[in-house]
Amino acid sequence: DQPRSRGLGDVYKRQQLILDAGADVNARDTDGNTPLHLCDERFIDTLLEAGASHSLHNHQGRTVLHSLADGGEAVKLENLLRACPGLDINQRTIEPDPEWRSPFERFIPSLPRNERQLRSGQTALHRAAFHGRNVVYQLLLQHGADRSIRDSGGFTPDDLL
Repeated sequence: DQPRSRGLGDVYKRQQLILDAGADVNARDTDGNTPLHLCDERFIDTLLEAGASHSLHNHQGRTVLHSLADGGEAVKLENLLRACPGLDINQRTIEPDPEWRSPFERFIPSLPRNERQLRSGQTALHRAAFHGRNVVYQLLLQHGADRSIRDSGGFTPDDLL
């Protein structure tokens, strides 16, 4: 018996089998994230071709664009922007689900919520600025992000740098 290869080709085959079996590409986890929110950058195209929506908000009120800016995932962001040329780079976060609690809040229920972080009306540029994701910040500007947009607290992305 030879050891079974677990290379990238196998991962793609498994992914395709799951999609061919009818997996819901917009299914949500307990935090409201879809596979597109969580996938490796190599699978963005496959998920989008299978009908994944880039505009769904998770329980924090964020789309995949906001999540990528939060995490500083420049390569994945570039792949998303390339695959979705009509994507609204200035789409805003919405109010978080009032029932949603972060993992820290679930572990320590008395932990006060960070209102500045949960503010709605933020663009991906706000999120990148807030988290100090300079590479993502510059990438978003190159793709037309508007640095003059104010969030619900009246702050522009530059105010959060």
